[in-house]
Amino acid sequence: THVEDMELPLYPRQAKALTRMRDIEAGKVEFTEEERSEHTLSGIGWCLIGKASKMTPLKGGVLGDAIGSGKTVVTIALILKGIEEARAKRSVNDGKSGATLIV
Repeated sequence: THVEDMELPLYPRQAKALTRMRDIEAGKVEFTEEERSEHTLSGIGWCLIGKASKMTPLKGGVLGDAIGSGKTVVTIALILKGIEEARAKRSVNDGKSGATLIV
């Protein structure tokens, strides 16, 4: 996969990681947020279990891979792929940067 402003194309595994990261940033990836509570009813010996769940958009993530697998290249590709959109969304007056946070 070729990314504009990068000299070499990404390896397939790097392109897959980039696609997943872009989907997460766009709010397209959801997970099930779940909370459970268990209580034993004394005298009866029963266990009452309550469960609540909802679908929530995944916010952020960790790119964890082996040393030398191209995490830095994928991160740079993520920034380059989203730079135009980030520049369009930023608003100095509203305090919005539209930037990707890399730690």
